[in-house]
Amino acid sequence: MSAAPAKRPAHRPSRRDDIVGAAVELFAERPPGEVTIADIADRAGMTSAAVYYHFPAKNDVLLEALRGFAEDLIEHLRRLSQRANGSDPLRGLVDGFLDWIDERQPAATVFFVSSLGSTPAAEALRRDLRNRLIPLTTRAARRARGTVNRTQGTVIGLALVSLLETAATAQLTKDDTYGLLRARGFRDHVTSLATRIVGTG
Repeated sequence: MSAAPAKRPAHRPSRRDDIVGAAVELFAERPPGEVTIADIADRAGMTSAAVYYHFPAKNDVLLEALRGFAEDLIEHLRRLSQRANGSDPLRGLVDGFLDWIDERQPAATVFFVSSLGSTPAAEALRRDLRNRLIPLTTRAARRARGTVNRTQGTVIGLALVSLLETAATAQLTKDDTYGLLRARGFRDHVTSLATRIVGTG
């Protein structure tokens, strides 16, 4: 009789993951400039030396958090843009994006709100993300409108990325516009703006 195969242990986040997770929580609560390595170490349940073993500086922790969020966002927008057909593809894009942001509030707050202008490297990462999102929002626009030429597509795609970024910030900060329109009204307004950008409304 053969022995049963050994069970594989459940995935345990690495120490780096623990550090980044703790940092995201703190960066979402206050600007990165006000958070120290000692704060991150304390939140992660380790020593400052252990944090420095994995990351040379606090900004490296921030960049790792921003990169991880950006890659996840690109993958999510890729899926949304591929299935953005049906009767109202732009509604699907807006709702799918804002639902995803809502489910990841701490990391989204760090990316769209608290880390803005914190370092040149963080801003370069944000610009890179914007450039990588343009083809995905352009694809969603084409599904909504039909054929658009390359120049139109790029301009429309960039405008949709800017709209989504602004909507994410308004939702995360619960700014005056969001407060006035409430959640559903806010999404209706964002979708209406998206249809005007694309030229279908």
